[in-house]
Amino acid sequence: MLQIKRSTLPKRTHQPHDKLFKQLMGCREVACAFIRKMLPQSLVSCLSLESLKVISGEMVSPSGESMSVDYACRISMVGGKGEVILLIEHQSQPDKLMALRMQRYATELMYQHRHELGKGNRIPWVLPMVFYTGVQRYKFATSIKELVSNVDDDLLMQYQNSFLLKEISHEMPGKEANRDALELFFAAFKIAQRPSLEKILALLDNLDMLDDYTFSEGVCLIKQYVLREIEVKKGVKMLESIKLEREKRRKKAMPSLADLCVELGKKEGKKEGKRECVQQIVLNMIRDGLDPATVSGYAQISVREIRNIAECAGAIDA
Repeated sequence: MLQIKRSTLPKRTHQPHDKLFKQLMGCREVACAFIRKMLPQSLVSCLSLESLKVISGEMVSPSGESMSVDYACRISMVGGKGEVILLIEHQSQPDKLMALRMQRYATELMYQHRHELGKGNRIPWVLPMVFYTGVQRYKFATSIKELVSNVDDDLLMQYQNSFLLKEISHEMPGKEANRDALELFFAAFKIAQRPSLEKILALLDNLDMLDDYTFSEGVCLIKQYVLREIEVKKGVKMLESIKLEREKRRKKAMPSLADLCVELGKKEGKKEGKRECVQQIVLNMIRDGLDPATVSGYAQISVREIRNIAECAGAIDA
């Protein structure tokens, strides 16, 4: 007669069949006999059952959700070739999402053993198994592959147990990619981690030159992100340096409003084009709240003349 130690019994469960299964598997002799009987012999021959150690099936996911499996044990491979965790879930009713549940349980169990990576070891592989005792024949999927949409088998197998890795290896794209919005967006993540004045200015200048309005919102978001990261990691001083340097470059690259108006006047065949254009732009700037000294820098005419223009138009008091 089998003797089952109470100290080895898992927590109580509401389903009597689950309770019985847990009690039986709590006995080492029963567990080893079960494994020899139920697992493929090719797999059993690779397991050192003498090393079997029951582990807790209680888990807490990274999101804080509690979950529990019916039985889990840790077994060494023959010849010291690592370890596996055998996960067994008892089912008396078919579940069409069982494959998904088992995948989740296996992933969570592996996550519970993540601390072993710090010791120079690898996480044990989890072997999931469902022990089904239902009246109905089990007709649902036993693998994730059977649940997902009809994808090419070779493509599915290539990424079944791995993820796609796309690593951005450069901090600034080459000259041929400087006008590529996505290349610049990717570079922003790298540059923001180790920001320097030169790289940030180059990135912002290239973002300014993008002529694809499809990404205009993304450009604004990237600029805001980069400047926030600069302020956090380098402080306000570097942020101010960037703003000052950007302002200098803009003024240097920008033709004067007077020159633009001359060109406009020529195209329209108006001799007075320059004067009229300057006056209108000066008035718009004053009405938008810019002071005469600032307007003078853009229009390249004296502050006195700006005041005269504004006073004549009633934009400011005489």
